[in-house]
Amino acid sequence: MTTGSGAGAPADPPAAGSPTPSSETPPPTSREAWAAVWALIFGLAILTIDGNVMGIATPVMMRELHTDITAMMWTTSAYLLAGAVPLLIAGRVGDWVGPKILYLLGMGLFIVGSVASGLAPTVEVLIATRALQGFAAAIMAPQTMAILIRLFAPNKRGTPMGLWGAVGNIAGLFAPLLGGALVDSVGWRWIFYINVPIGIAGILIGLKFIPHFVGVRSRVDWLGTVLYGFGVFFLVFAIMQGRSYDWGTIAGPLQVWMVIAVGAVLLVLFVWRQHRLADPILPLRLFRIRNFSLGSLSYLFAALLGAAVGYPIMYFLQIGEGISAFYVALLTAPLAIVGAIMSPIVGKLADTYDPKWLAVIGAAIVSASMLWMHSLIHPGVNLVLLVIAMALGGVGFGALNAPITIAATAKLAKQDAGAGSGVMNTVGRFGSVFGTAATTAVIGGALAIGQTGDATTVRALPAAEATAFAQQMATAMWVSVACAIAILVTVLCLAPIRRPVRRTANLADVRAPVPSAGAIRLNGTVHPVAPYLSVVADALPQTGTPVVPPPGASARTTTPDHPEET
Repeated sequence: MTTGSGAGAPADPPAAGSPTPSSETPPPTSREAWAAVWALIFGLAILTIDGNVMGIATPVMMRELHTDITAMMWTTSAYLLAGAVPLLIAGRVGDWVGPKILYLLGMGLFIVGSVASGLAPTVEVLIATRALQGFAAAIMAPQTMAILIRLFAPNKRGTPMGLWGAVGNIAGLFAPLLGGALVDSVGWRWIFYINVPIGIAGILIGLKFIPHFVGVRSRVDWLGTVLYGFGVFFLVFAIMQGRSYDWGTIAGPLQVWMVIAVGAVLLVLFVWRQHRLADPILPLRLFRIRNFSLGSLSYLFAALLGAAVGYPIMYFLQIGEGISAFYVALLTAPLAIVGAIMSPIVGKLADTYDPKWLAVIGAAIVSASMLWMHSLIHPGVNLVLLVIAMALGGVGFGALNAPITIAATAKLAKQDAGAGSGVMNTVGRFGSVFGTAATTAVIGGALAIGQTGDATTVRALPAAEATAFAQQMATAMWVSVACAIAILVTVLCLAPIRRPVRRTANLADVRAPVPSAGAIRLNGTVHPVAPYLSVVADALPQTGTPVVPPPGASARTTTPDHPEET
């Protein structure tokens, strides 16, 4: 099926400077749209599982590949670097050729990368194959949101977005458990091989159920692609690896700050070039949409928070309190479980109520949760209260994802869906990188305390050292608190998505014949209407006569200004 607009929504007018699809066909039915959503879940599952399963297998992989932690960290860095560069470009290319084609291509490349990673004989080969996986993931990720935007009108996106958040939470929660079971039973290589059947099923089901949307003809901006690619690479590389070089010399005269500066200059040149092009990779007009700009900023802070909150809590519990990794996973599970429960509930509410205020409530709850968790980080922590604080955070996170996404994408033209999705995925990736860098910079010194012995015996540290370690982790939690408050301030600035719609009687119903002896019931009281029928009939024009507004008044159109109000 080929379509150009979301189900139930009037087609968007072409934006200035944007090409128009050459043909349009009726939008998919609700049944077809939901079949496509379930097909896309395979892609979400494979990306989430792969992104959360590596940590549990790292010790075994180090031993069997005869390598060290520095080399193993490069397997993650390669994945993130290769994935950060093409996100924005892949989203725009999806607008040009159709998101389904890019999505299935990315899924196929991801399967190839997974097989190659499972067969990797050395850590050097594994780094290269993980880079291929990251590149493939970056091709897939923007297309999923772009397809959802095209499938559903703004006032119908809450439920699928809520389901999206729930599946992401569940997959992220069970990925380490699945990885641990595979490593213990059949070996670490199967954490990659497991992607193959999921990916093949996703391709076959996607071919059948994901509709093909009409692409738009456009010339590829190769210079802009080079500027953006190298700019993002240098910037992300410097942020991720700067600490390993003590934020100083990388090699010879090359300094970390130089790499950051070069990356920033290239990105400034990229933005300048996009401003001059009629059909750019990054349509800067998107940022004139208030909620898109604020929603993207919220995505940045949310990703930064998601990357920052886990490290101090887990290090504190394992190193400071001597709790095993398995039990730490159980203690922190309520964050994901409650989030998975809340996401579809809030998503459905977002179809009825203004997503702005749902997001405000979620951000306020997250802020309260982060402050509470910060206050609990001290020797002899009350684990029951910590679990409750985690569950409260899950409520807040579950109330954030769908409302922010709906607010950000409500005014996006269909031909810009991929570009908008690419922007939001890109800022999310930058948020994760910044969050990890900021948190590790704060806790780096404290980890030296925990390395004086095995994690299970850290309780034997002198009281002063144990207290100092807890204080350092509490200090690191301020990064999460600041991010949560930043999200709250940002969503408070969102424009309302739905305005109250005044319901009026249908004019055709008023004109309809009424029995001469009829009556109506209002607030429990019966009122005869016969005496007033002649007055009403005289006041109304005959059927088929246009209603002419009085001089100076404008007629109300039958199509609302905002389709989400219907």
